[in-house]
Amino acid sequence: MRERSALPQSELAARFGCTRQAWAQFETSEARGAISLTSLRRAADALGCTFTYALIPREGRGEEAPSVATVEVAR
Repeated sequence: MRERSALPQSELAARFGCTRQAWAQFETSEARGAISLTSLRRAADALGCTFTYALIPREGRGEEAPSVATVEVAR
């Protein structure tokens, strides 16, 4: 979202309440999949986004489950 919004790391770091270096480390953690849900919530807030966490069943776990989950998340 930061890159898509063309916001510099320094601006988001200020919104997040950290240094630019800490924000860069945050992005690295997110890319590795080693980030907490709390941090993702705070980042969403700094980006002006709503944080949504969802588990969507894979195919074979009930034919309608993936499409129902997708509709719910989109809503």
